[in-house]
Amino acid sequence: MTDLRVWSAEIEDLFGMDLLSSKSLKYLSRFLAVVCCLAFVACKSSYYKKKTDKDVYSIIEQIESDLFGESSEFTVYTAYSDRKPDDISSQEIIEDRNFKE
Repeated sequence: MTDLRVWSAEIEDLFGMDLLSSKSLKYLSRFLAVVCCLAFVACKSSYYKKKTDKDVYSIIEQIESDLFGESSEFTVYTAYSDRKPDDISSQEIIEDRNFKE
């Protein structure tokens, strides 16, 4: 606790605010609550994105099977999906498209 008071006194000298006051603790607790909520929401959104992708692929596979009797293992991912757009040259994309035709 002594270290915390020393650290708090240093912050008070630098910024003119007492971190151990009830007002500062109230704002600090609110800030931490917001940060925790944002982290929780960010984690949840990635889960739902993956789940949605899986559901959509399942629907496409079912429709292809109904229409054509087989599935084509459809995916939107390419050799470029894991790379940043700035790292991919236009020449690479053109060569890839010409090769597939």
